[in-house]
Amino acid sequence: MKDSSDQLVSVLMSAYNHAPYVGNAIESVLAQTHGNIEFLITDDGSSDATVEEIKKFRDPRITFVPSSVNRGACAATNELIALSRGRYVCIMNSDDVWCYSEKLKEQIQILQTRPDVGATFGRARYIDCEGMHVKKSMVNNGDIFDKVGFYMPRQAWLEHFFMQGNCLCHPTVMIRKECFDRFGGYRNVLRQLPDLDVWIRLAKHYEINVGKGEYVSFRIIPGQNASSPSLANNIRLRNEFHLIRRSYFEGMNDEDFKKGFSKYFHRPDASDPVSFSIEKALLYLNKNNPYSYSDSIIGLERIQCLLEDPRAKKALLLQYGIDEKWFHKQMSEVETFDQYDKTSLNEYKKMVESMRSSLSWKITSPIRKLKNTLVSRYK
Repeated sequence: MKDSSDQLVSVLMSAYNHAPYVGNAIESVLAQTHGNIEFLITDDGSSDATVEEIKKFRDPRITFVPSSVNRGACAATNELIALSRGRYVCIMNSDDVWCYSEKLKEQIQILQTRPDVGATFGRARYIDCEGMHVKKSMVNNGDIFDKVGFYMPRQAWLEHFFMQGNCLCHPTVMIRKECFDRFGGYRNVLRQLPDLDVWIRLAKHYEINVGKGEYVSFRIIPGQNASSPSLANNIRLRNEFHLIRRSYFEGMNDEDFKKGFSKYFHRPDASDPVSFSIEKALLYLNKNNPYSYSDSIIGLERIQCLLEDPRAKKALLLQYGIDEKWFHKQMSEVETFDQYDKTSLNEYKKMVESMRSSLSWKITSPIRKLKNTLVSRYK
C-alpha cells in the first residue's frame, strides 16, 4: 500500500459572494496536516470582494480559476473536477470551515484500507454569520447528519435515500476521482439537491462510509445559502426531490433493488422483471413514504403504463389484484397536487415560527443580560 502521505488530494471550492467568509474557508484547508494537496478554487462571477479575498493567498498549492460569469455552483465544480489530478477529491464550500486538521489524513486512510468504499463522510457542527457556535437544536433538522450509523451496505443507503432523504454532509466528503469518471459529476439543473443526486448514483456502484468525527463547521446564513430555510428554497427542494425520484431506479440492478427494498414488497417472492416493475410503482404509492405528496403521481403514471402493457396487465391482475377499476379508485383518492401545496405551506409556516422563536431569543438574550447587570449594579 502506498504511503498515505504521498497521496495527492484535490480540494475543490467554487466561491460566490462570500467575501466575509472565504478567507477562513481557505485557511482551514491549508491548515490540514496532510500537505500533499492541490487546492483548486474558482469564483463563480461574484459581485462582491470575494475575488480580492482569494487573491490575498499566495500558497503554491492554490490554483485560482476566476470566472466573470455566474454559471452555477455545479457547473463550476464540474470544471474543477475535470482539472483535478488527485486520486481523491474533496469539496469545500466557500462559507464553511473545516474544523478538524486531521480530516484529510483520516479519510485517506479509510479509502486506502477499504477499496470497496467510493466515498467517506463525517459529521458537522454549525456556526452563524459571525462564526459563533450554533446548537444543533437551534437549527431546523440540525441533527440530520447524526441520524445514521458509521457503516451500512450500499443497498441500505439506496433504501435510506428513497424513504428518508439525504443525511450526508457534502463539505465533509472525500470521494474517489474514479467515481466521477464512472457516473458523471453534478447536475447544474439542481440547486438544492445536487449532492443527493450524486450520492444515489454513487450507492449504485460503491459502498459509502460515514465517520464519527465532526469535520466541518457548517455556516447558516439565513436567506442566502441554498441550505437556509426560505419559502423559495422549500418549494425548489420539493420540486427537485420529484425530479430526482422520477428516475430513482434507473441504473439499479435487480439484485440491489431486492436487497434494498424487499421489506416493502407486496409479494415477497417477486423475482422477475415485470414483478419488479410493479413493486417499484407500488413503492411510489406507499403511504408510509414521506414524499408521497409528489411520489403518488409517479406511481400512478407507472401503473398506467403497466396496465397498457398486455404482459404486465396480466401480472397485475393475477398476482396483485390490480386492474382498471383499482386504478380508477386510486385516481379518485390521491390528491397529489392539493396535498403538495398544503403540506409545503404548512411546513413552511412551522419552520418560520421556529426560526422566529430562536431568533427572538438570540436577539433579546444580550438585552436581558445587560438589564440584569444594571439592576444588580444599582439596586
